[in-house]
Amino acid sequence: MLAAAAGCRARTSGNTQATAAPGCGAVGARPRRGAARRRGTQSPTHPAAARRLLSREGLGVPMTAIAREAGVGNTTLFRRFGMREQLIDAAFTDRVETHHSLVAACSDDPDTWQGFADYVRGLSALRAADPTFVEVLTMTFPGGVVETRRAEAARGALRTISRAREAGYLRQNFDDRDLTLILPANSGTLRASGATAPKASHRLVAQLLRAYATADAPVEPVPEAPQRTELYHTMIGVIRSRTA
Repeated sequence: MLAAAAGCRARTSGNTQATAAPGCGAVGARPRRGAARRRGTQSPTHPAAARRLLSREGLGVPMTAIAREAGVGNTTLFRRFGMREQLIDAAFTDRVETHHSLVAACSDDPDTWQGFADYVRGLSALRAADPTFVEVLTMTFPGGVVETRRAEAARGALRTISRAREAGYLRQNFDDRDLTLILPANSGTLRASGATAPKASHRLVAQLLRAYATADAPVEPVPEAPQRTELYHTMIGVIRSRTA
């Protein structure tokens, strides 16, 4: 917007009577509807609104609800994103890029155990920050950035696991399916732990890493567990929410 406005001003400088540059419109005039619609279809707020709603309510949210969240009409949203997959691709590109960077760093870590442990912790943290993130990783987005990065990250994760196994730090019977099992286990802990969720999640992931490690692995100390009173009140809250 600032660059466009500067372009309009540049074309009027030096003239006795200001004349608008093509497409700028007269000074103070209301933008033409066609131009407003074009700007609306290019608005960067659509993916942000979509991610807010998808993260809150899941990937099955209707496109009409996403349009309401973004403050645009259904036609505008469908003009910009013809398919749900295209909208999800745009909404979660930055998350998938973050995951891709995590995998790249961990798969190249000279300390193979540290690389594996950091990946498990980082993946768990990404899931904690955005509940729908892992679900996005299981989907296919033909021709999208998410699909490209997802496939590359999957290969990197397998490499991270293989390197830790070959170094003798990770149990030989561990594979990518076990990595997948960590995520729902951590998700359940996050949902059920309330205010103690961060501490409980760190404790769970550390215990799982110790369970998968060999005797030679340089495992880190397990963080302190939440206080019993904290866990008690959390579980009472969970029970009450289910019976309400």
